[in-house]
Amino acid sequence: MKTKLFIYTLFFNTLFLTAQEFNFDTDESLLINLQNNTEFSTLVEALTLADLIDDLSPENTPQMGYTIFCPTNEAFEAAGLDLSLISSQSQVDVLADVLLNHVSFAGPYLLANGVSYSLPMFMANGFYTDPNDNSTWTSYVTVTNDGLDNITADNANLLFADTRVYGYDDNGVAQDNCMIQVVDQVLGDFSSLGNQDNELSNAIALYPNPAGEQVTISNSSNIALETAMIYDLNGKLVSQINLQDMQSERVIDVSSYAIGVYMVQITGEQSSVVKRMIKD
Repeated sequence: MKTKLFIYTLFFNTLFLTAQEFNFDTDESLLINLQNNTEFSTLVEALTLADLIDDLSPENTPQMGYTIFCPTNEAFEAAGLDLSLISSQSQVDVLADVLLNHVSFAGPYLLANGVSYSLPMFMANGFYTDPNDNSTWTSYVTVTNDGLDNITADNANLLFADTRVYGYDDNGVAQDNCMIQVVDQVLGDFSSLGNQDNELSNAIALYPNPAGEQVTISNSSNIALETAMIYDLNGKLVSQINLQDMQSERVIDVSSYAIGVYMVQITGEQSSVVKRMIKD
């Protein structure tokens, strides 16, 4: 019994010291915590460049809350990411896709629970290929706990798990509901950021973006397009548009869409690309 008590005490003391090291404040929001901690300066810069700051702000927190895997500066450096080299919209889209692969809007997951498990967490850069089948979600991270709270997310190790932040407003009401998990690797592949050979990705543009009443799909290539599937961040199919008779542009009416972020999957003859659209 004394041995178990010692182990538990050592574990919680280590957890406390790690929390102090990362300087998390449970009374503040996710973004405030990241901005106040120099260990995550690259993540903040990447979120800003990818225009994801508002998406992760307390004002846009989903009712269920969310979980975010936060790579450290060293994790981004190990991935070979140089944000200064990102200049094109297609590169920004790839960056946003990889960053959303660190966010699960299915609620604040408690991962350090002392239980052995392996589970998929559905990530925000995915969508349902079949809206009636939950198993068809296209993007997930596999989280594994060995029962001693040594936790991995895909190939990354969790350096610290389970700081829940709330982001209270001036009236003392919790606006954020986020669980922070710190990882030592980036969950995704940044290699295509330097690749300009993806003809379809470079040829497709959405404008204006953010969009108000309408958004235009522009295709500067000779690749014939087939469909545009528009999904919200919960993976719900909002609209399916036939593009087979499209010339160089197609105007889409989005006036009835709720304010928020949408993923637009555009399919051509032999390839497809996903673009991010913001509805104001």
